[in-house]
Amino acid sequence: MSSTILPMDYSLLFPPLIFSILLSLSSFAAVLTLAFSAGLTNRIILSLVGMAAGALLSVAFLDLLPEGARVNSPSFFLLTLAVVIIYLVLEKTLHVHHAHGSEHHIHSFGYVNLVGDMIHNLLDGVVMAGAYAISPALGISTFFAVALHELPREIGDFAVFVKAGFTKKKAAILNFLTSFASALGVFVGFYLSGLGGFLVSWLLPVATGSFLYVGMSDLLPMLRDKEDGQSFPWEVLMVIVGALLVGGVGYVLGD
Repeated sequence: MSSTILPMDYSLLFPPLIFSILLSLSSFAAVLTLAFSAGLTNRIILSLVGMAAGALLSVAFLDLLPEGARVNSPSFFLLTLAVVIIYLVLEKTLHVHHAHGSEHHIHSFGYVNLVGDMIHNLLDGVVMAGAYAISPALGISTFFAVALHELPREIGDFAVFVKAGFTKKKAAILNFLTSFASALGVFVGFYLSGLGGFLVSWLLPVATGSFLYVGMSDLLPMLRDKEDGQSFPWEVLMVIVGALLVGGVGYVLGD
């Protein structure tokens, strides 16, 4: 694995940086809608979840996995599997803290969730920067997939902050501030993409593993396990719409 530093092409930095800012603003708008108005209906949130699942899996299966196979990196699939396992361990760790939290410790769990939210947003930025460095079309498709995933996730994080004892105002501010960790992630991803071989050897498996895990382990089960089965056909349709959306973006942009 080469670590040669390549010349920095700053034209690859600004688009994903703009993406991350748009992501932060759109997530904040969704949280404000929930916090200080009548709120988003459960059906709208589940529709976003379905679209996010379809979008993430579409990018993973139609873009990232073929890209990893094309470059013929022997470690790509092994590292992708490792990322999936790491996500499982991290998520389980957070859930254990949550399950064991009493009313006395629930506030501390809010801070645990805060740290987890920052790390997640940081990785989103790294993934967007790495995807854009591979190709602008892949970067744009990845942005749409991440955005569709982030909206319901940020709403969920806001609910966790409120449950942990924060006021709605403070929860909204914390949610907004942590979302800007994605901008830091863009700078990290941009720097790492300038290391020879690092983009394919590390960033591509991280993006692929995270999209596969979040789509199949977090989002699809939310639709599958919901007791009300009447809206399930609509939610499946939203999964298809999300997949077609990012697939269409890649097709139009010639990726």
